[in-house]
Amino acid sequence: MSCFRIPISICEKIQRPISNFWWGVKDGRRKLHWKSWSWLSAPKNLGGMGFREMTLFNQAMLGKQCWRLLTDPNSLCARVLKGRYFPQGDFWTANCPRSASYTWRSIMHGKELLQKGVLWRIGDGKRVSICRDNWIPELTPRTVLTTVSVPDNQPVSSLVTADGQAWNEDAIRRLFKEDIADKILKIHSKA
Repeated sequence: MSCFRIPISICEKIQRPISNFWWGVKDGRRKLHWKSWSWLSAPKNLGGMGFREMTLFNQAMLGKQCWRLLTDPNSLCARVLKGRYFPQGDFWTANCPRSASYTWRSIMHGKELLQKGVLWRIGDGKRVSICRDNWIPELTPRTVLTTVSVPDNQPVSSLVTADGQAWNEDAIRRLFKEDIADKILKIHSKA
């Protein structure tokens, strides 16, 4: 499950014995449903049984592989995949061509989940793109709308004061709608 995307039908077959233990048939009679699946799959620290939804667990394991590719770019696996699928770019801009292997398509499935949760920490803002990167909390990447046109590769550092110690509030308020500007101004800008 940590290397390949398992088909939904297989995940359901894995999950079926768990649910049959709780809700199946015994002596020709259906068992009583004491608790819902949402309770059974809730984490133990929240009072549930901690059973995993297999399709979500599979995607989480693939997301973990993506994280390994990002944090250990010198590993053999990361170098091979980079050479094959994104030799000139980076992992975040890599796509999934029609000729991609099942392994790469599986990793791209994990990347979908990772993109939802990964958020840039600004620091000096030189490596973070205003439009492309996920850097504003509670906003989906690549959905940041500006009131004026901004080059795709313009760094967030252009929104910081000259001394690099604070946000340039005037520039932010000119560039973004009020609600987004307020979210940006709450972000700590200095590493």
